[in-house]
Amino acid sequence: MAVAWWERLAALLDPAATEPPAAFTLGDRGEQPPEELEETRRRLREVQETARALGTRVDRYLAALGQSGGSPGEKGAEAYQGIGDLSPSLAENLERLKQRFRAPDNADLIIREIQVATRPPVRAAVVFLEGMAEKGVINSHILEPLMLLAHLDHHLEGPGDPSPTADPGRASAPMTGEGAGKPSGGGPKAGQPPGGGNGAGGPPDSPLQAILERLLPGNQTEVKPALDSVIDSLLYGDTAIFVDGCTRAITVETKGFPVRSVSTPQQEMVTRGPLDAFTESFRMNIGLVRRRIRDPRLVTEILQVGTLGRTYVAVLYVDGVVNPKLVKEVKRRIASLRVDYVGSSGALEQLVEDRPLSLFPQTLSTERPDRVAAYLAEGHVAALMDNSPFALVLPATFWSQLQTSEDYDVRWPFGSVLRWLRFAALATAVLTGGLYIAAVNFHHDMIPTELMLFIAARREQVPLPAGLELLFMEIAFELIREAGVRIPSVIGPTIGIVGALIMGQALVSAQLASPVVIIITALSGLASFAIPNYSTSFGLRTLRFAFIALALALGIYGIAVGLFAVGLHLAGLRSFGVPYLSPLAPRVRHAPDVAQRGPLYDMEFRPRSIRPVDSRRQAPVARPWDPKVPRWLRRRQPEGGSGEPR
Repeated sequence: MAVAWWERLAALLDPAATEPPAAFTLGDRGEQPPEELEETRRRLREVQETARALGTRVDRYLAALGQSGGSPGEKGAEAYQGIGDLSPSLAENLERLKQRFRAPDNADLIIREIQVATRPPVRAAVVFLEGMAEKGVINSHILEPLMLLAHLDHHLEGPGDPSPTADPGRASAPMTGEGAGKPSGGGPKAGQPPGGGNGAGGPPDSPLQAILERLLPGNQTEVKPALDSVIDSLLYGDTAIFVDGCTRAITVETKGFPVRSVSTPQQEMVTRGPLDAFTESFRMNIGLVRRRIRDPRLVTEILQVGTLGRTYVAVLYVDGVVNPKLVKEVKRRIASLRVDYVGSSGALEQLVEDRPLSLFPQTLSTERPDRVAAYLAEGHVAALMDNSPFALVLPATFWSQLQTSEDYDVRWPFGSVLRWLRFAALATAVLTGGLYIAAVNFHHDMIPTELMLFIAARREQVPLPAGLELLFMEIAFELIREAGVRIPSVIGPTIGIVGALIMGQALVSAQLASPVVIIITALSGLASFAIPNYSTSFGLRTLRFAFIALALALGIYGIAVGLFAVGLHLAGLRSFGVPYLSPLAPRVRHAPDVAQRGPLYDMEFRPRSIRPVDSRRQAPVARPWDPKVPRWLRRRQPEGGSGEPR
């Protein structure tokens, strides 16, 4: 009996102690399963493949050096990157590709082997990933031209014949859509060895050149000398063409994965202003920004983050306005990340900001293209991440978290009043609960006598202490808020409003909370909704609990200590080298656009805290036609009334 009882207890405490030998487990039983042996062999093959590819590229690089007299056109790593590791054998290239994609286990890899209708025919393979490429484009723009050549009046020569004459008038169309910003064109890249990329300065890849210049009507084609670059293109929705006897591959832009269309903002809604918002396609997002800044100085640089996800990040800035040191630092932080996967701009924000453990975000997250364009014009840098509908503006200050794009769409007195309301909401959201606890528990003389008697009468039947009562109500309010966000959007607002009303009335009727506490909780919660930035609002909601705890311990002195600690923390924060409280700290500077919003025609200079190259954003007199402007400041208006001084 005792043995059976002990076995049951052991099974409850450690199920692995009594599980049958054939039971599935992820733990180690002391032996190495066959799957692990196969994984070890696979990794060994990958190492051997990497070493072989590296040796191939080194051999071709040395051969190119010998044929070009010691200079292949460029020096060092750039010239080496232009030389690939693809084999002239089509079968070998396809086998390497299958190994990298774990085929045939991976059903997403589609390989279509064809005969290109040259004279003599040439074997080729068209490769793409299921669900990432548009099949209709592949059939009509790749397979049909290669296999039928119906639009040509003669056949193309094969590998043994002279290279076809290139049509000088046939040029690649400008890149648009999802693939814009990536290098294109069918010619050899800088640093490639002479002879078109066979690695030894030999004859050019004749079928490849003919296919590229005469058979592919796509608006973006690119020649890839290395297998890794081909794989990157496949993973982003392009189609690769391998030709037997050629040491390069062609990638064609055929992206066809689903993309959400442009819609209205979900978090930063305004009553006056543009109603478009970013989507999950960073190429579409770049286009939304370029619609607002139509200047060739707007630069877009593409980086990749994540060794597993390989997510594209677009870094946008206006050359000639932004500080080059800021651009260099942003690119350095993003490019130096050593992580497997970065899934959203929120994760990227935590990886690149100076103090990720702080409650206050050091970057500005926004879903509005007009706001990003305005910050770019000031001299900031924006980061747009693929698969994320939010952009990061770098650097950011504490004051920028309390501003909205609507501030500049209304008249300056209204914009200033809105900012003052947000500052009042900030103080209300953080301090109201703590001040109530301090006044009720410690400092009764702070409250008028009649009000104190009213509060005491309402709390007479409440069995909970004031601090515990307020904490209970704050937690209940946060639960209602979180439930309203997580449940379906159709009934979400209804649950939030009805739940708060019913719970508040029930708590008062049950004498578990006083009406004053419910009013204070609702007031602080409503004030937190007035903070436009979600991350900042979340940090302030967290600080509210800290101030309540300090008030419970030390009263008004605890609140003073908390304010001093928060101010000290904010003064020590920096965002990409810019003080978080600038321009008001550490040195007070001219700040016409912080606590209040001045007239637009009076904002002559860009923010000095980010040290832009061009500090002047507009002329000293932006309205030269205004009769109130002194004559010696007026400028001659150009004919046609464009409004710009000559």
